[in-house]
Amino acid sequence: MKTQPRISALIAMSAFKGQLTNDQACTEVAEALRTLHIPSQTVPVADGGNGTLTAIHNRLGGACVKVESSGPLGAKVEADVLCLPNAEHPEFLFVESAQVCGHSLIPDTQRDAMRATSYGLGELLNTCSKRWSKVSKVYIGLGDSAISDAGMGMLSALGYAFVDNSGTKLWGNAHSLRNVTSIVPPKERIFRQSHFVVLCDVLNPLCGPKGSARTFAKQKGATLQQVELIEKGMMNYAQLVQKLNGRRLHDEPMTGSAGGLGAAFAAFFDAELVLGAQFLLDWIRFDNLLKEHSVVITGEGKTDQQTLQGKSPFECISRASRLGKPSLILSGSLGPGDEQLTIDKFQGCWSCGTTPTAAKALRAKTIEIFSDKKLLAKLG
Repeated sequence: MKTQPRISALIAMSAFKGQLTNDQACTEVAEALRTLHIPSQTVPVADGGNGTLTAIHNRLGGACVKVESSGPLGAKVEADVLCLPNAEHPEFLFVESAQVCGHSLIPDTQRDAMRATSYGLGELLNTCSKRWSKVSKVYIGLGDSAISDAGMGMLSALGYAFVDNSGTKLWGNAHSLRNVTSIVPPKERIFRQSHFVVLCDVLNPLCGPKGSARTFAKQKGATLQQVELIEKGMMNYAQLVQKLNGRRLHDEPMTGSAGGLGAAFAAFFDAELVLGAQFLLDWIRFDNLLKEHSVVITGEGKTDQQTLQGKSPFECISRASRLGKPSLILSGSLGPGDEQLTIDKFQGCWSCGTTPTAAKALRAKTIEIFSDKKLLAKLG
């Protein structure tokens, strides 16, 4: 009698925004496979935004320390700072900017791209610098932000002065960006002995047709008129930075990440900007994990054109292809662009929906997919 092919799955889910964390999504898929007696291992993934700290902590350990700060509209929040290898004498710190600048901190009805600020990230970094000033590296995850202030708020909290033509100091948000006429750095920079590595969730530059404002500000609550005001502010900011230190940010890749935070770190911290999904998967040794399994299952809240721009599910299936392993994407929904995923060994995209809940829908769809004997034969 012909036996059913044996498979082992590596489950590498990204977050379902507002519904499931990457860790929770992995757990739901693993529980579904367990009912089918399919062995699996979970490794939550991300690309710089929500869930990046979880992905690193789950794989590499370290200690999470709670730090109080401000959210994008000023409300008090608590953020985790990951200390590696421990909190007493860390070599590295990881900060996920979405924990203080993220859109998940603001109800949809209150989104305000002009008013939202990265000031809380500056507060957070200032606290960390006072406690752990001698770490060799500071890693910053960018993505899923509610802000469009190009890091003006963060820098203001760290002692940078943004001044208008009357000599008045401006509050750090997108509304103020276009009115800045000069930037005055503080006498001393935080983390002077540390190298900054910034994990960016997108390749978009700061300015232009594919820049931060015109690509992302609308989803942060900006009207079409406000999008153009933000673009004008970011152009002004970029020109001032070029005048101040010679760095041309206008069309530099990844500087548009997280409402322009990538630009601020590049300009004022001489940070190394890296594509978050690629860097993270290398850091957590994803390829070594995948070699131990026959298939990778990945997914996110919505798979569409943006997935192709280096998001973690795309990076997972690309690496699976290079290793000769089959892969599939199981997401909350599918949008334009998923049909362009034509990577070798890729088995396709599935949508699970959110009924009655995202968790139950994800589990049910996983069972449905992996009960297909034809698919199992391909995966085995």
